[in-house]
Amino acid sequence: MPDSVGILILLWLINFAPPLTACLFEHRWKEPIDRGWTFRDGRPLFGTHKTTRGVVAGVLTGMAAGVVLGF
Repeated sequence: MPDSVGILILLWLINFAPPLTACLFEHRWKEPIDRGWTFRDGRPLFGTHKTTRGVVAGVLTGMAAGVVLGF
């Protein structure tokens, strides 16, 4: 498989993991990454959809897919 296709597959899997885990684990590990910190205007530091669940899913999926794809 060409490296460019492998990289695209890896990136797709990493970006697909957080929404999938959100469906599977609806109410578990959904605390925000920024722990409630906000800018002065009240907006969350990392946005409203960045959760512990998503970061862990992305990192673990990236590591597993990287090993399987040979990176």
